[in-house]
Amino acid sequence: MPNLVKNLPPRMVVAWMLIMMLPMAAFGQQTANQEASAQNARTYNDRGLAKEKKGDLDGAMADYNQAMKLNPKYAAPYNNRGNVKLRKGDLNGAMAEYNQAIELNPQYGLAYRNRGNAKRKKGDLDGAMADFNRAIKLGVTTESHFYLYADSRSIRAADGHHTRSEYPKCRHLH
Repeated sequence: MPNLVKNLPPRMVVAWMLIMMLPMAAFGQQTANQEASAQNARTYNDRGLAKEKKGDLDGAMADYNQAMKLNPKYAAPYNNRGNVKLRKGDLNGAMAEYNQAIELNPQYGLAYRNRGNAKRKKGDLDGAMADFNRAIKLGVTTESHFYLYADSRSIRAADGHHTRSEYPKCRHLH
């Protein structure tokens, strides 16, 4: 305690201490609010996934939008909005969402896989392969990912005979 405070009456010392603690309390409240917003963003994102799975794409999009409002740096709702846009046939919109998710989190393997799928649908097979390879390096190892990878390879090879047969060859890439 500073010397000035030592000479004050006890009531004044208590008042001084309370005043000094206000900024710390405000910081604690701000941190708690940020944590609650982040949790609520995850909850809205999860609810959006459930709605998307049921086929309620507009409801899912609304929940993803709310998640992004609560936590604009959370990459998952951008990726999931991309999935909705892809399902609706908006390839360019989906690409923009996946790009934003990757910008927010460059280690987000699913966003690379999904962007690769959008690129494949647009006919950019080299770009799709690059994204699929990046997703593999980041640990995305679902069967659907390997199917997309093999499908892109077979289309790129222009023979179309290896769509399913390449799947076992792709597993060793992880």
